[in-house]
Amino acid sequence: MTFFSTLITPTTEAQPLMANKIAITRAAQIQIVVRDMGTATYVGVGGSDSQDRRLTGVGANVGIDTPLGKRYLDLKSLFIISDTADAVVEIIGDAVE
Repeated sequence: MTFFSTLITPTTEAQPLMANKIAITRAAQIQIVVRDMGTATYVGVGGSDSQDRRLTGVGANVGIDTPLGKRYLDLKSLFIISDTADAVVEIIGDAVE
């Protein structure tokens, strides 16, 4: 496993969570942390059809572990969105090669 960290600025359209690190597609676990809200009222994280995990303040975070019975978390299945395009989110994790 290899540690990684990246920053992303979510837009008002759902975009891949790992848009800044497209080479990282699998992880043992990740932590998503809001570093700056700008004028946003929320940052949403989830699948391609619904980003229903809401982070609403600086320091708000969500951890996502490997699903039960799986060997890794598929990062291509995670998306992020916000109601403005000026929040900053950090993604930290352990990549699986």
